[in-house]
Amino acid sequence: MTRSLLCFASVLTLFAAVFAFPLSAQAPQEAYERAIVAEEQGDFDGARRLHSQACDADHAPACREMIVMHLKGRGGPKSDSAARSMAEKACRLGSIDGCSILMQFAYTAKGGPADFGLVRRLGKAVCKSDDDGDAISSRACFHFGRALLTGKGGPTDLAGAESALTLACRGTVPQGCTQLAALHLGRHGGPRNDERAARFLAHACIRGEKDVCDIYDSDPISMRKRATEACEAGDKGACLTLERP
Repeated sequence: MTRSLLCFASVLTLFAAVFAFPLSAQAPQEAYERAIVAEEQGDFDGARRLHSQACDADHAPACREMIVMHLKGRGGPKSDSAARSMAEKACRLGSIDGCSILMQFAYTAKGGPADFGLVRRLGKAVCKSDDDGDAISSRACFHFGRALLTGKGGPTDLAGAESALTLACRGTVPQGCTQLAALHLGRHGGPRNDERAARFLAHACIRGEKDVCDIYDSDPISMRKRATEACEAGDKGACLTLERP
């Protein structure tokens, strides 16, 4: 082979080496995007196949979507255990949603045994004061707070429980408000503060906890006024309540 041909072959080899990785790295993202389109078009079989392909290549968002597909039986059989496995993988790959959902599975023994130690470990990373208050993270904070409040998976931590349950209450989980009320009523061994307990009972009622409303204040006009005030003060859960008919 002549010198010029050898040089040309070397250039081709270098070219292939430089561009091979980006193309392969883009493949899972492309499969994920195609899966989203397939879902929007109602092709759940195709979406499941593409999400699975991307998840096998360690694409965290695709693994997150596979959790839902297994839970709801979209594009294939319904399986809580498979959904939990997908949550474990999504969490391992850095998906906050994946970790939050895994916490719910571990707390409620869904798709496998209860694991309150795991709930506590993940809760420290997932339940943060700077989260956006969405339904998944709020539910994770609720389970984390409950584990700390009741001593499941480790020692009781009332201060930590109050912090986590406050985030749940401010988010989309009214049961977090109810648990805070119980905490301040001294039902878990801490000091009693009736004023704070009443405030959290009001929040729980505002969020739609009917049983709490019957105990605290069943006047819908009064509750709507409180919900409006809370929403204007930045309470996302109260705003959601106002959107309901």
